[in-house]
Amino acid sequence: ESCRSMLARIEPNFWNRIGTGSDPDDLILLDSWGRPITVIFAGRDWYDKSPRNSGLNDEENASDASSVRRDADDTIRTFEERAFGPALNQRLYFMSAGPDQRYGWLGHHTPIGEYFVPDQDDTRYRRTQDNLYSYEVRQW
Repeated sequence: ESCRSMLARIEPNFWNRIGTGSDPDDLILLDSWGRPITVIFAGRDWYDKSPRNSGLNDEENASDASSVRRDADDTIRTFEERAFGPALNQRLYFMSAGPDQRYGWLGHHTPIGEYFVPDQDDTRYRRTQDNLYSYEVRQW
């Protein structure tokens, strides 16, 4: 809702209707080449007052790779940031699927301070390599 006025300024030819059935008005944003765009939001601020007792942060060092991690900008790394790369300095970014029209998957589960090395042999990672970003997200 807070983005409605900003989104209303986007030219109609950059929207594609994908709705069906009970949601016939669903739209997807397209780039200049007609490829789908997604928006990646930075997570909320990391809660650092008594985090072990708060229940507000997942355990950063949990062995479960899907657990939430703390990002360098002191936000929680969202599911989308783990999938496509962390938003920087609490700024959202736009990501186009690129020529193959597939977003792919990074699997960015590394905690702060550990160098992230994507699996070069993973087909899902290779699908991310032609994605276009509104600012430089890849830091590896």
